[in-house]
Amino acid sequence: MTTTRDASAWHLVGLVAPVAILSGNLAGGAWTLSGVVWMLVVYPVLDVVSGTGRPASVTYISRSLLAGLPYVHVILQGCVFATLIWRVQLDGYAWTTWIAALSCGLNTGISAIVVAHEMGHSRSLTFRWWLARLNLLTAMYLHFTLEHNRQHHPAHHLSPSLPFWQLDLIEGAPTLPTGYYGLFWPCLFPPLWKRWIDPRIPTTP
Repeated sequence: MTTTRDASAWHLVGLVAPVAILSGNLAGGAWTLSGVVWMLVVYPVLDVVSGTGRPASVTYISRSLLAGLPYVHVILQGCVFATLIWRVQLDGYAWTTWIAALSCGLNTGISAIVVAHEMGHSRSLTFRWWLARLNLLTAMYLHFTLEHNRQHHPAHHLSPSLPFWQLDLIEGAPTLPTGYYGLFWPCLFPPLWKRWIDPRIPTTP
């Protein structure tokens, strides 16, 4: 389903997961499950039911807020890692440690790498570029920007300086049926995945 409503506010929802993980790691016990629930249950459902947003016309305040969003993610990613280390020191090999580690790993794949992707489209050696490298360091994936910029997904790479909230679909380019979150569970079942994705892959002449 494709909608034309202003989708810019949805970007702020992405902050809920790292905040939930941070809070869960600090609280301990069953609260360490907060991040897992948000990223593997709540986000996929929201992704599927919310549809596809078009680039939003944003105000100056909204534009400034969205431009600052990646920096907030970088800070939160560092805090998530710090609280994970703290939780490990407290709980040792308890199940809460493993859940906290899973939450941190999921956040690294989602928040850290995706944000690093956005910031990695900056000029080399700028502050944003270094922050992208810092985020990628938490994923042990420092070669991502070089690898990605040479290989990939069309709007961001035709116009790398275009802000993420202005990215639009390019006619004729293959698209995923949902966002990343909505694809988490289907990709675990190869027959379902192939049935869903194969028709979207363009055939070569």
